[in-house]
Amino acid sequence: MQAADRLIDKPKYDFLREQVHKVKGWLNDYAAIRTIELLDWQESQGMSGPVLEIGVFSGRYFSILLRSAARTGGVAVGVDTFQWVSLDTVRKSLAPIEGSGAAIFLSQPSTYLSGPDLLSALGAKPRFFSIDGSHECDDVVWDLRLAEEILAPEGLISVDDFLNPMTLGVNEGVHRFFNQPRNLAPVAYTANKLFLARPFFAGRYSKVFENCVVADDIETRSEEFRKRLALGRDKIEGRLWGHPILFVP
Repeated sequence: MQAADRLIDKPKYDFLREQVHKVKGWLNDYAAIRTIELLDWQESQGMSGPVLEIGVFSGRYFSILLRSAARTGGVAVGVDTFQWVSLDTVRKSLAPIEGSGAAIFLSQPSTYLSGPDLLSALGAKPRFFSIDGSHECDDVVWDLRLAEEILAPEGLISVDDFLNPMTLGVNEGVHRFFNQPRNLAPVAYTANKLFLARPFFAGRYSKVFENCVVADDIETRSEEFRKRLALGRDKIEGRLWGHPILFVP
């Protein structure tokens, strides 16, 4: 394992407690920490492009993207209708986070936007694209198509609520999207989040993700992962849409 890939850093939990937890919303801590580490790894590799989230809600997951954008001098763009939580409330919740003033928000449904529209706001292809907007099947397919169209070659996608029995539209939409060959492939699944990347880069992200989990001496999920890994790779890795995928349930 290379030093650059060993990203477990306990101070990240300080950011989780002192910043993320103070923003209302739903986000599993394990998914939060893994996302922070993946973004940190991007930074360590010199990736400094913009980040994007469809479905900001109160801004809890967006706060993690915003942290990385601030650290790299990049742009963080959030797309939401802001019908459930007002944009003013979101801005106030994110205000304590460094770089929050540079966040750009588009107050409209993602289905009103095209790839060029998003690229105009971002200024470049995004290195991270979070999909957590409408959970209706057709809308999920739309958002995935947008992500496929504009994602940077070395970029990463996070799809929220995949495999959640309460959000069957997400499951149907993701499977419908992958019913035909795509320029995306699964990387890993954990704690309500499905991670995707370009096929030629997915293996690299998968290795980084696995190294982060194995090195994690805090979370129970990681301890269980190591136990299963000791029994064989078939206990921690499967295939989805013809590609290998890690799973940390």
